[in-house]
Amino acid sequence: MPRPRKRRAEDAARKVPVSDPARRQRWQPGEDHPLDVMIAESALLEQELSGAVKKVEAATASITSLLGSWEDLATKEEQTRQVFADRFGSIKHADHLQATLAVLRRRRLLTRLQALEEILHLASWLETDIFLDEFMHDLYTALSEQQRQ
Repeated sequence: MPRPRKRRAEDAARKVPVSDPARRQRWQPGEDHPLDVMIAESALLEQELSGAVKKVEAATASITSLLGSWEDLATKEEQTRQVFADRFGSIKHADHLQATLAVLRRRRLLTRLQALEEILHLASWLETDIFLDEFMHDLYTALSEQQRQ
């Protein structure tokens, strides 16, 4: 016969109340159960996940709109070159100064793009790690087999 469990102070703050062994053996589907609180928590977490997915989608759309396309970048570069030429075209070494400023702009942009690429790789790795978790895979497999029957 198992030893009785010692009651701890944190038992009062538990989400799931301590189970009564006699009740466990008599419980029938449709009756109240101590684990019913997990059903409510599962629904709450589903709502939170939905909100989190929407936030990630919005962030992805924001990044995409900020980056634009290569044509957008080329257009901005041409506009910058034209503004510089209009303002400083007549000074000595204007071409060298314009090239130096272009190098600085392009290095900064390249560094930001590389950082963004690494962030996206990390996010992809985390997503893969989360969704390809062995437990989740086993669960999906079991559910698929159950649906086939």
